[in-house]
Amino acid sequence: MVDLIDLEFDELYENFDQDHQHLRKVHKFFNQQTLEWIKDNPEYTSRYVKNHTATKKILMQSSENLELPDFTGENRTLDICTLLCMFLEAFGISGYDPQKLSALDEFEMELEDLKTHTLGNELLLKSLKQSFCMHFDVISTVSLGEESFQEMSHPSLADAIRFANEVLDDPDASFNQQ
Repeated sequence: MVDLIDLEFDELYENFDQDHQHLRKVHKFFNQQTLEWIKDNPEYTSRYVKNHTATKKILMQSSENLELPDFTGENRTLDICTLLCMFLEAFGISGYDPQKLSALDEFEMELEDLKTHTLGNELLLKSLKQSFCMHFDVISTVSLGEESFQEMSHPSLADAIRFANEVLDDPDASFNQQ
């Protein structure tokens, strides 16, 4: 038997995540939603990112169309952040600013939990990781000792950047053979 959570729109008040019990309720609610529901309810996803303490600081000031990076430019971190933001947008979570994400220092990038950026929704996080990896022509990875980006339950922005840089720096990677 599953305890279905009902979340009123007003429960996504400013800094709602500061009450950890309430945050668990919010994440449980979003975990019960399908990817289709998330795409079809932008008012909820927008309210989440605008009022969550960790996400509101990395939002764009105005809506902007992101263009798929080619990863040949000087700022590879910006390209990686742009790709992540594009995938999040494709899954129904709009507004993250790749410029602000790429400007974070290394410590802040370690703290940027992608699970938070995906509303705490496990399926959405898994889809984001898989889509991100597939973009770089990586279907699966074999890790010796340390878990791979695909296996991580709480990957950070820094983990995604490390993964992409490993692929981009590997001349034998299929992504670099195109």
